[in-house]
Amino acid sequence: MLDDQALFIRTPRGIVVVVGCSHSGLINILRYAQQVTGSPSIYAVVGGTHLVAANDERLHVTIQALKEMQVEKLAVSHCTGFHAQMKLQEAFGDGFVLNNVGNTLTI
Repeated sequence: MLDDQALFIRTPRGIVVVVGCSHSGLINILRYAQQVTGSPSIYAVVGGTHLVAANDERLHVTIQALKEMQVEKLAVSHCTGFHAQMKLQEAFGDGFVLNNVGNTLTI
């Protein structure tokens, strides 16, 4: 989508993907990051996931895909929505961050 952007950063721990609002689909963006970087695992995802209207089935599929990609850190913001935030927090535990203005993330 023309209004969607993401930044892929190579770090010693793996790829960090910074997304805007994920209009193209979070998993689609992460698969593209894997393709472009040649890295099968994604260390961290930071930004909006556009899951605010996702039902439980879509959330389950999204969480499974994130686990398959070996995502360790997930720092979500604005368009994720409360319900999705809670499901992601349950799935990622200490690897989950409710990311807001003023937060500092050390990668």
